[in-house]
Amino acid sequence: MILAVETSFDETAIALVEAGSGRALDHLYSSSAELHERFGGVVPELAARAHLTNLPPIARALKEKHSFNKIELVAATAGPGLPGCLLAGVGFARGLALGLSVPYSPINHLEGHLLSPFMEGSIYRQEGRNEQGEPMGAEEIPFPHLGLIVSGGHTELVMAEEVGNYRVLGRTRDDAVGELLDKLGNHLGLGYPAGAKLERLAHEFLASHQRLEEALESHPLPVPMRQVAGLDFSFSGLKTAAVRMVERRGMERVKEELPAFAAALLAACFLSLVERTRLALREHPVAVVGISGGVARNQILREMIARRLLEEGTVREVRFPSPRLCIDNATMVGYAAWLRRHTGRLLEDRDIIPRWRLEEL
Repeated sequence: MILAVETSFDETAIALVEAGSGRALDHLYSSSAELHERFGGVVPELAARAHLTNLPPIARALKEKHSFNKIELVAATAGPGLPGCLLAGVGFARGLALGLSVPYSPINHLEGHLLSPFMEGSIYRQEGRNEQGEPMGAEEIPFPHLGLIVSGGHTELVMAEEVGNYRVLGRTRDDAVGELLDKLGNHLGLGYPAGAKLERLAHEFLASHQRLEEALESHPLPVPMRQVAGLDFSFSGLKTAAVRMVERRGMERVKEELPAFAAALLAACFLSLVERTRLALREHPVAVVGISGGVARNQILREMIARRLLEEGTVREVRFPSPRLCIDNATMVGYAAWLRRHTGRLLEDRDIIPRWRLEEL
């Protein structure tokens, strides 16, 4: 087995992946989201302490179910992420590898997200959608393919040439899309995190409307970067416009119209993601697109972006990880380690890299 540890942010997770097939065997985690809710966001020191508290009992629970004598490799997220959180996970993983007399290898958190659509999840094609449950080996993954990572900390378009070889085509210049949704949701009194609550409100709007974009008629928010060349993203302008709309209309009125406001906010965000991805595909045509990260759990985004990309006719399929692999998780870390091991590209131990970019691999 491969044991993987993930502690880049507020999720403490340990997973076991089968060394022969890359299949997920078990995954246990603990979230400290409730701990941070009253602060409106993650407090790094509290998150790091929570990891130190949670890692030993999670490992003990896994050891009661699986013999650690079968572990051949230990991997952990070494970046990007919060420094204290990364140190907690990497230190624990190194100690475990030393105790088991097996190798340790660091993994890039974004690489885990980027490869996760090929482990298990949904595949959208022109003829419909189906679920894929078996992990693909490095020789089966359709390289090159385009990856879109959308999460609380990252929004990036990546051309994946092969395992360990990635070109970042564009990234956000300021807020990540998940960060924007959490900040505005918290501003509206929805608490932290707010992404799932905004999605539920948008579904209320869709119960009486055909398309999400119709909300922009009553709540005209700008679609970010629509008139700007290049493949970078930017969401700070949309954040400012949304805050000003709340100030102009008044919080009470906005709360009365919350489903329409949430739908407009998601429509503006998601249209920007669709348009930049379409532009990337025109400049760098490939047959497969993989979309991952916490925001990729959003079913409205899945249906919208898959439909619009497939309408172009150049994309054969659009892949998403299963919802459990969208959030920060150790299973994707184990899968990335499995792929690197089978391609002879395991990374040697190194210090944590809080701002570790994919192009630096």
